[in-house]
Amino acid sequence: MSKGQEAFFKLFGVTAEDESLEYYGNAERLVLGRSRLTPKDEGEEFFGAGSVPQLSRRHAVIYWSRKRATWRIECLSKNGCTVDATDYPQGGDAVLNNGSAVRIASARFYFLLPKVTRKRKRDGTTDARALKSGYLKLLADVFEGPKRVKNAHAKGLSQETLRAEIIKDNPHLLSDVKSRRNMTRGIKRYLEDENLFTKIEGKEGDAPRYKYNNTSGTSLSKEAPEPVDLT
Repeated sequence: MSKGQEAFFKLFGVTAEDESLEYYGNAERLVLGRSRLTPKDEGEEFFGAGSVPQLSRRHAVIYWSRKRATWRIECLSKNGCTVDATDYPQGGDAVLNNGSAVRIASARFYFLLPKVTRKRKRDGTTDARALKSGYLKLLADVFEGPKRVKNAHAKGLSQETLRAEIIKDNPHLLSDVKSRRNMTRGIKRYLEDENLFTKIEGKEGDAPRYKYNNTSGTSLSKEAPEPVDLT
């Protein structure tokens, strides 16, 4: 498909037979498995990643977790799955970040999210809704971006400090009171995901601090594959 394809995410890599793999996900749940003529369940979004016997008919499922506000993958096969160099057994569950590397049997691909676009209103301010899916990237930049905060990984940062650092580099986000509330909610949603951030309780009266769990083992800002513009 050409550039400009609208989708929630894109899978890009090779199938179990080393053939080109490119798939645009348009549903909040996608089952991956051995190629077949028709899905097992009527109405099920399915993608065949190859025909090798090591690939189960229902090997894994990519899904959007509304509770955690993250994309995740659950391993359904006894043959296991690998996400960002970590092996997961049947029943294992992992968060999918932009650029996460996934392997099921001999099929290998990257999980890619759309670029964060900051849509400008007529008055020059930014629509906070356009950044809904970009808060994690903004948070990650504070820890490992070009202007990352010194010792952020070692000591952790409070929610207020994280918010202040994001605003410092993105002042246009605070166009109105509603934008401030949206940002606070967006940041808090990701900070509460223990797979993404480690919470450090402070002394009595002190705000908790958070450390970013870089699950990919590489810098989101520099090493992760550049996502295609799906919007």
